[in-house]
Amino acid sequence: MLILRFDERALLAELGRLPNHLRVAFAGACAERQLPNYVSFSKLAGTGNANLLAKILICIWEDIEGKSASDDELRQKLNSCISLLPNDEANALKQQVYANDAVASLAYTIRARLTGDCRAAMWAARRAYEALDHYVMARFNPIIVQPDAENQIAAHPLVQAELRRQRADLSQLQEAAMNAADERKVITDLHNRSRVDSKLFFGP
Repeated sequence: MLILRFDERALLAELGRLPNHLRVAFAGACAERQLPNYVSFSKLAGTGNANLLAKILICIWEDIEGKSASDDELRQKLNSCISLLPNDEANALKQQVYANDAVASLAYTIRARLTGDCRAAMWAARRAYEALDHYVMARFNPIIVQPDAENQIAAHPLVQAELRRQRADLSQLQEAAMNAADERKVITDLHNRSRVDSKLFFGP
């Protein structure tokens, strides 16, 4: 069975062939799947603002789906997003790293929209991958044996599931890029699917 890998160079090449609003949709899906990780952290730590993060994400999806936001509004959203990064006072909670990845993915999504830089969309996806890499390593470390630990983590079903989701998202967006009439439906489907998948990010 083929083991998928997170390949930055290949992902950048594929993202570079998409129009920017579809790249942002790809990044937004990666951020959407991680939103519950921030919500869980915020509840446990008694800090942060999960409602604000969710509203920022909604604004991005609305922008992608046609209700355009101004660059000034998006810069404000980006600043608000960055302000939600967990601070060092909460670092005793293991969930902090996943909350950081969730916020960072959304910040990169906004940057992708503002700058048109496909690297930002790639980084949004990378933070989703890194969250799962860290989760698998932290949860299963006692039974992951060196020197093959990296391959064991990469092959874990949770990591593979996210990489398959990213591949599927890209494939669907590439098809949409060739048929503008389907774009709105594809973006809506992608948004809905990423919300469903968010409940399974760390498994059932």
